[in-house]
Amino acid sequence: MREIGGSVGSDREWVFGSPEYKLGEIVLAYLKVDENGVLRTNHLGLGRVKTRMAADGRLWLSSLRQTGTRNESLSHFVHRLPTTSLASEAVPTAAPDLVGASQDLTQFNLEQPESRWFDFPVEVWGDVAGDAKLGPAATRLAVQAGANAWDNIPASDLSVQYAGDRNTGGFICNPGIVNITFNDPRGEVTDPTSCTGILAIGGFCASGQVVGNTGLENIVAGAVVFNNGWGGCPFWNTTNVAEVVTHELGHTMGLAHSSDASNESNQYLRDATMYWEAHFDGRGGSVHAYDQGAMAFLYPGDGGPEPSPAATPKPTPTPSPVPTTSPASTSTPPVLGGSPEVLKGHATLSVATGSTAAVLKLDVHYPAIQDLSLASGLAISIAGDSGSYQVSLPAGALKMGIRGRSSSYTAGSFGVLMTTVNSVTTHVELRSVDPKVAVLAGQALSVTINQGGDTATGSLGCSTKAHPKKNLTQCHS
Repeated sequence: MREIGGSVGSDREWVFGSPEYKLGEIVLAYLKVDENGVLRTNHLGLGRVKTRMAADGRLWLSSLRQTGTRNESLSHFVHRLPTTSLASEAVPTAAPDLVGASQDLTQFNLEQPESRWFDFPVEVWGDVAGDAKLGPAATRLAVQAGANAWDNIPASDLSVQYAGDRNTGGFICNPGIVNITFNDPRGEVTDPTSCTGILAIGGFCASGQVVGNTGLENIVAGAVVFNNGWGGCPFWNTTNVAEVVTHELGHTMGLAHSSDASNESNQYLRDATMYWEAHFDGRGGSVHAYDQGAMAFLYPGDGGPEPSPAATPKPTPTPSPVPTTSPASTSTPPVLGGSPEVLKGHATLSVATGSTAAVLKLDVHYPAIQDLSLASGLAISIAGDSGSYQVSLPAGALKMGIRGRSSSYTAGSFGVLMTTVNSVTTHVELRSVDPKVAVLAGQALSVTINQGGDTATGSLGCSTKAHPKKNLTQCHS
């Protein structure tokens, strides 16, 4: 759709009564085709109908009437529609031209006072003692994964770097760095009870003065303190600690929670790593759509600084995924373990312009593979028009989820999550922030997944659109 108004640079235009839409929300919209063949909301904000999802999953509509607000279920609304409208053909429309950059300026929650780092890279220091249960080595992997998650986000100039381990000593703001402390040595967090309570705290110290005309104060230091007493809880492992590290580091960068609502129905907000409640779904050190958008808003840029040829590679856990790229090939991907299952799903590839930053998100499903043995390895091959991207996880790399229906692997800005649904479907989610995935941009993707000798394969059709700071490829089966 296209609506009048918005922001281009410092110039703003707004029509009172215009409809407002937020990412991730569910709405019912009355639309009209304008004289240019483009859809717009009919009768401004009156054409946007608020909805809410009830506990039973039903959608309820709240529309304005002269006599007040009318509330009805979506099913009742559809039942009232004339049969002629239900049988109508789809209306052909043209794609609207976007002038300037599109950005919702109100969707992201920032810490108070609103602040950000202005000097890069932001150095993150871990705790030489490590977590009491995990030990120094595993704790270091979690800290590294959390720091890497915030680095090199597309359309953001934020640069975060794991600097090493030191005696951090609690919530102390040492200028120019972020301290991460484990085991709450100074008793700054109330101890947990029966595996419930505060996992960790994170925040920053700011200069107290607004920088230029940004409206933001300068963050000069940050600190994170992990609570003690979690060692006996079943969810306390390296992957989940990496998620908590990532969340708390988000606070040190200036972000508040995406939502503090325990019954949040907006999946865009609930899925964020900055959601108030830990997910512990195997995501580990990774950031999702809301988190990336928030950083692009708070730290706008061209996708982050390009790495120096002499840069030292960031440490990665062992065993680690082995992502590789190769030239495009017309041959059929190898099929192991007999006849493959049919794979379906979608993928999104974001390639920043003017830098090497690229992000791949793959979400596919297929009839359940019966042998989900965690002792077996996992191989994923994704072939595009210009090359391929392959990941190989060795045997034992996948870790079982809490409820036994999922297995996952996370290392820095790479993650894989496998989930079985009612023993009839296997979902595989892959996320990789790696310049190598840029070779997949094109008109189609061929995806092959092999796990324990069983194989699923399928093709996704793709289309690419150019945005001001990135090229976005979206693929669907």
